[in-house]
Amino acid sequence: MTISDAFNHLVQATGLGSAEDTAISLRRSRHGAPLPAVSTERYQRIQFERTLTLALWIAMGTSICLLLINVVFLHWPSVISLALLSALCPLLLELTSRGQGRLAGVALVGLILGVAAYNLVMGRGLGDPGVVAFPIIVVLGGMLLGKRSLPWVTLTVLATLATITWLGLGATAQHQSALRPRELHDLITVSVLTVAAALVVLVSMDNTERNIRRILRSKAKVRAAYEDTLEAWARALEYRDRETEGHSRRVTELSDRLARAAGIDGEELVSIRWGSLLHDVGKLAIPDAVLLKPGPLDETERALMELHPVYAHEMLSRIRFLQPVMAIPYHHHEHWDGTGYPEGLAGEEIPLAARIFTVVDQWEALTSDRPYRAAWPRERAIAYLKENAGTIFDPVMVELFLRHVAPYA
Repeated sequence: MTISDAFNHLVQATGLGSAEDTAISLRRSRHGAPLPAVSTERYQRIQFERTLTLALWIAMGTSICLLLINVVFLHWPSVISLALLSALCPLLLELTSRGQGRLAGVALVGLILGVAAYNLVMGRGLGDPGVVAFPIIVVLGGMLLGKRSLPWVTLTVLATLATITWLGLGATAQHQSALRPRELHDLITVSVLTVAAALVVLVSMDNTERNIRRILRSKAKVRAAYEDTLEAWARALEYRDRETEGHSRRVTELSDRLARAAGIDGEELVSIRWGSLLHDVGKLAIPDAVLLKPGPLDETERALMELHPVYAHEMLSRIRFLQPVMAIPYHHHEHWDGTGYPEGLAGEEIPLAARIFTVVDQWEALTSDRPYRAAWPRERAIAYLKENAGTIFDPVMVELFLRHVAPYA
């Protein structure tokens, strides 16, 4: 069994399997360091834009079909209003693509309500087949504008229906002061159907939100299990090499701080945390005689030690949910000037996560006690980072580290 097979076996034994691509992450790690907040905002924004885009295409297609039907029956007021609606849909699609989806949603609901009301006024009032559009408008308003807006959309639709009835009364019933039974029946029927549609949407949205929260909690638990498993592997390496006990936890916390200072969040921040935990996992493949040698390594031993990023790549590349974290275990010994290993990358060819971690890893190593030397004073470690910025380290990451992380490390 290869090392990567053993790692896969351990992951499968925990019941984790492979992670799905998701925007969900833990609020807190096992040690209390804050992780990206569990938030549905991004998910809701994406879903809203997809729903709005689909609604706009449906509205445009439906209005064109109805336009052609009204052309056949020579109902020109409806033709004009439907032509206007179909012509404005592409503009609203463009507005959505520019991040103005909320405005486009309000405009679409308002346009459909206006077109439907105009056609009823110009037609047979509430006896017109177009009255079926009003419950649909309530459903659409709830989907696009949200649960909080649903009562206002419903009240607006009901007020519009009452206004249409009043206008029809004035135009066709010789200004009589009371509704005829037929008109009253139509108004009550459509109003009840409209309110019923609003209640269905409300219940449906509540159930959807409840299900999303349940899924978020479930995935948060899976994330916790992932991180616990990775921490166990990091501790296993530290048990083997007592000189670096606690190193993985400390560099993970420092990497998290530096990544946040660099403006990183979400999934990328989680990948940096996990990559930091696993940065030296490749050393599991290094023989004890080399890894635990008390004195300096000879040339052959050093060449073997420098293979540990390659071993890490071999272990992790076959585990799907760990592929996004590969940058740190594989590239954290690359140097800004291209003199590092294993690939000799230089500058921004080196993944950002690895450039962040290289600074953190070196700082933690220099400022911690080792059996062969005492910890360096902070001033000496700071001077070392400054001296090697632009050669070993990304100078921007060094500046961010010294400004936002080192004072609190």
